[in-house]
Amino acid sequence: ALVLDYDRKLQSLDDSEQRTRGELGAVAEQSARLEEQIRSIHADCIEIDRARLTLADISARREAEEAALTTAVSQIAQKEEEMHRLGIDRYDPRSHRALEEEITSLESARARLAEITAMLGREPVLGAERDSLVDEIKEFQDLLAEKRTTLTEIGYDDARKRDLEAGLEALRPLRDEFISITDRLSHEPEILGRVEAARAEQASLRTRESEIGESLATLGWTGEEQPAVNASLHALEDSLRTCCSEKTRLAEQISRLESLQSQLQGARAEAARLKDELELLRATRKIVAEYIVYLMQVVRSRIEADVGRILGEITSGRYDRVLIDEDFNLLIRDIDNDYPVERFSGGEQDDIAVALRIALSRYLAHLNRVCENTFLIFDEIFGSQDEERRNSLLLALRSQEAYFPQILLISHIPEMQGEFANTLLVELGSDQASRIQEVNQ
Repeated sequence: ALVLDYDRKLQSLDDSEQRTRGELGAVAEQSARLEEQIRSIHADCIEIDRARLTLADISARREAEEAALTTAVSQIAQKEEEMHRLGIDRYDPRSHRALEEEITSLESARARLAEITAMLGREPVLGAERDSLVDEIKEFQDLLAEKRTTLTEIGYDDARKRDLEAGLEALRPLRDEFISITDRLSHEPEILGRVEAARAEQASLRTRESEIGESLATLGWTGEEQPAVNASLHALEDSLRTCCSEKTRLAEQISRLESLQSQLQGARAEAARLKDELELLRATRKIVAEYIVYLMQVVRSRIEADVGRILGEITSGRYDRVLIDEDFNLLIRDIDNDYPVERFSGGEQDDIAVALRIALSRYLAHLNRVCENTFLIFDEIFGSQDEERRNSLLLALRSQEAYFPQILLISHIPEMQGEFANTLLVELGSDQASRIQEVNQ
C-alpha cells in the first residue's frame, strides 16, 4: 500500500511537472510573440521619428525658399521702379557701353594720379636722403684724397713693401737662432758654476788619491795585486747582486705562501661551516623524509578513506576504493585492478573530482580546527551526469551538511531549483542588466 501510495504521488508529481512544462512552453511562446510585437512597435517608432525629423527639415527649407523668393520679387520690383524712373525710351545700350568704357579709363587715370600724388608726397624725404648721400660721398672723396696725399708724402711704394716683407721672411730663421743662442747664453753663469764645482771636486779627488797612494806606500802596497783585488771585488758584487735577487724572489715566495696560508685557513673555516651545514641538511632531509612517510601513511590513508566513501555514495557503491600513489596521483579500483583517472568517462571524472574536493576540504578544516563557518561551492557539477547519478550526488552532498553547514551550488539545470532550501534565480533583463530573485519552494 505504501508503495502504491508513493507511485500515485510520483505519478501526480509527473503530471504536475508535465502541466507546468506545458504552461512554461505556452508562456515562453507568448513572451516571444510579445517581444516580437515590441520590436516591431519599436521599429515603427524609430521610423516615425525619422519621418518627423525629415518633415521638420523640409518645412524649414520651404520657409527659407519662400523668404528667398519674397526677397527676389521685391528686388525685381525695385529694379523695375528704378528703370522706370530713368526712362526706358531714352535708354541706349551703345551709349551705356561707351559710358562704361569712359568710366574704366577714368578709373585707371585716377589710380595713376593717386600713385603720382603719393610719389610727390615723398619728394621732400627723398630729396633730404639724396642730399645726405651726396654729402657722405663728398666726405669719402675728401678722405680718399687726403690718404693718397699722405702716401705720396711718405714715399709709399707697394713693390718696395713686398720686397721688405720677403726679406723679413728670409730673416725669420736667423731671428729664431738668435733667440735660441740668447737663451743658452742666459744660463752661462750656471754652467760656469758647474764647471768650477767639477774642477774643485776633481782637485779634491786628486788630493784624496795622493793621500791614498802615500798610505798604500806606507803599508808596502806595490799595486801588483790590484787586478786580483778588482776581480775579487767584481765577484763579490756579482754574488751580492745574486743574493739580492734571491732575497727578492724568496720575499715574493714568502708573501705568496702567506697569502695561500690565509686562503687555506679561510677554506678550512668554510669547510668546517659547510660540514656543519651538511650535517644539518642531512638531519633536515631525514626529518623531512620521515615526515613525508608520515604524510603518506596518515594523511594519504585518511584522504583515501574519505574519497572512497564519498565516491561510493555518489556511484552507488561501484567505485568505493581509492588509492594515492607516491606522486599523489589518484588510482580508482575497478573490479580487480587500479586505474588512473584518465581511464574513466567525463561524468565519472567529475564525480571523482567532487569527492576529492570534499575530502580535501574536510581534512583541511580538521587540520586547522575549523568546525564552524565552513562552506562548499560547486559550479556546474551536474552537466555531465544522468538523473540517477545526479540524485546520488545530491544525497552525497546532503550527507556533508554535518561538516559544512552551507553548500552553494551553481547550476543551469531547472530540475535543481527544488532540491535546496534556498534558490536564487539570476536572469538577464531587457536592459542587459542581471536581476536576482528568490524562488519560493
